[in-house]
Amino acid sequence: MGLAPVTLVDCTLREGEQTAGVSFDAAEKLVLVDALAAAGVSLLDAGMPAISEDERRFLRAAVGRGSARIGASVRALPAELRLAADCGCEELFIICPTSTLHRESRLGLDLPTWLVRVADVVRLSRKLGRTANVVCEDASRSLPDELHAVIDVALQGGAERIILCDTVGAWTPRATAALFAECRERHPGATLGVHCHNDFGLATANTLAAIEAGCQVPTATINGLGERAGNASLVEVAAGLRTLLGLDTGFDVTASVALSRLVESISGFFVPQQAPLVGFNAFRHESGIHVDGLLKDARNYERLAPGAVGRQHHFAAGKHTGRAWLRRFAEERGLPTDDDTLALVLERLKDMPRGPTRDATRALRGAIDAFNERHLGADPALIEVWFRQATERGR
Repeated sequence: MGLAPVTLVDCTLREGEQTAGVSFDAAEKLVLVDALAAAGVSLLDAGMPAISEDERRFLRAAVGRGSARIGASVRALPAELRLAADCGCEELFIICPTSTLHRESRLGLDLPTWLVRVADVVRLSRKLGRTANVVCEDASRSLPDELHAVIDVALQGGAERIILCDTVGAWTPRATAALFAECRERHPGATLGVHCHNDFGLATANTLAAIEAGCQVPTATINGLGERAGNASLVEVAAGLRTLLGLDTGFDVTASVALSRLVESISGFFVPQQAPLVGFNAFRHESGIHVDGLLKDARNYERLAPGAVGRQHHFAAGKHTGRAWLRRFAEERGLPTDDDTLALVLERLKDMPRGPTRDATRALRGAIDAFNERHLGADPALIEVWFRQATERGR
């Protein structure tokens, strides 16, 4: 049986901005809305209207701006649903904790009371004419019977989608697939989504495992931004779906680098050099064995051609360089390609001093540390000044 069609949900504007130290202004958010829509993302979890009036102004400006549907995340509180509806948001992502830990320690509610609340807000969402997406927070640590009870009342109330969350990155791919298979059996016909955190580096893998097990609505962020270690990367999920699972989501993967650099520039979070698909080194090669294989047939050492994401192969010269690339390098420049010359150049490459690189690395590391402390979040000293000023005004 083939896999069901998949709708990507981007939550960079909401979850991505929850990354500690990240804050977008309204103009930057609208640029990102346009870029995501142009790349073929059809549904955005774009913000939380309860945060501020500025957030609500942005959501109003985003609704109807382009082809992407604009959704908002809300807690299971009627006032927050109404705020989102007043902003014109077409979809509501209603955050509904399903683990005993979250329900008792955060909400202070027993299960019967909580189920009534969930039923009420889902019905209100429908009454407001909005699509209800029930987001099962901490689903990965929920007792099965309690999780399924929440899903049952949500579906009975008219929820359009059920999104299962791995809120602290507790899943493995096998556990993810098992829960989605169980949900498909317990709730036949329900449209299931997934929202994975990357605490153990498994967010993208778990997202793909969920899709293989019947998930149709994966959520992700550009560059994997998100709380703590972040979320699944939208670019990785989209490219993985197309290349590994044969599913086309409508996302233009050739826009990956442009989107990545846009989010990098407005977030202040730099893309790691080895980030899949969009990182500096993603399609660079030095090892002689690999370069020789690539020059003979690129398929030897690639599963996704770099052109698919608007990139190309690059070859780095260094300690591990082999004769195949050096010979190609010389031929392209009309240089000698005899064995003695190649041997001499190889010897010099392998003997290159590494000291300057180490010094530059230490200097850059210091600059990045200083940037992180200074710019990713408000200065504690400034907050202390505000407290003192507020105290003075109160006297």
